[in-house]
Amino acid sequence: MSTIPPVPQYWVFAPFTITGTNGRKMRARLFATLRRFGVDISSTPQAWKYRLQFCEGAALLDIEAFFFQREKDVIVDINLLSGDRWVWHRLKARLSGSERNYLPMSPFLTGKIVVERLRRGNFADRDFEWLGSDIPVDWLLPYLKSKDLNIVRQAMERLCLRKYEGDDSEIEKWQTVKTERFIEREIQKHARQIGQATSHL
Repeated sequence: MSTIPPVPQYWVFAPFTITGTNGRKMRARLFATLRRFGVDISSTPQAWKYRLQFCEGAALLDIEAFFFQREKDVIVDINLLSGDRWVWHRLKARLSGSERNYLPMSPFLTGKIVVERLRRGNFADRDFEWLGSDIPVDWLLPYLKSKDLNIVRQAMERLCLRKYEGDDSEIEKWQTVKTERFIEREIQKHARQIGQATSHL
């Protein structure tokens, strides 16, 4: 196991840091918490630096976490590289245990403009948050073939949440395809959940 590097000269810390005394225990606790909230963790070639990825709705967050030793303290510097800052704010609140309990949204009907875009096939990834429970699941199936993997991810997640029970070649493909990127693993996770639900019928 490599030693935790010292803080580089002129390093500017991100607004979100965690401080402790034992780097390995801190890492184990932090990673357990991150995984509980669905954050994907991957190591980098640089020792004690990690890439964190998270998705919620249309938002995809790309985050980096550095561990540094400063005298007797270990500091974890967690910085958002790209993604929706509101989603990042909510994730930070969960990690720090300060998230308020929000009431779940009540079911709503999809607006006419969104329905028309969905039917025409010119749906954007941000449009998924405006889909109500009134949309037939069959309308989502064509979006599993989108070139935009974020659209595929959201369509697959919606099908999973709606407990889709039909057969579809795109769902079957994603259940077994070799995945390399975070977004592909998220698609596969939902596709496999659909497959498991179908196999229990």
